[in-house]
Amino acid sequence: MDHAIRILAWQENLPGDEMPPRWMWNLDWELEEHFLKVDAERRKKYGSDDSQSISDDGEPVWDENVYAARFKE
Repeated sequence: MDHAIRILAWQENLPGDEMPPRWMWNLDWELEEHFLKVDAERRKKYGSDDSQSISDDGEPVWDENVYAARFKE
């Protein structure tokens, strides 16, 4: 049941080119490789680099917010 719900979530939320082929749905290792490729293609397409947005302690690194800075005092 859990696997069926996961597949339905893919169908609802993924664009057609990111949806894994039907033969792959029961093969966890193939799905893992598929979604790693999808992630790599998204990073290439949108130019995101998450390595700089996380600090060493695991907290996100935010740019300075000049609008909120006035409330710090």
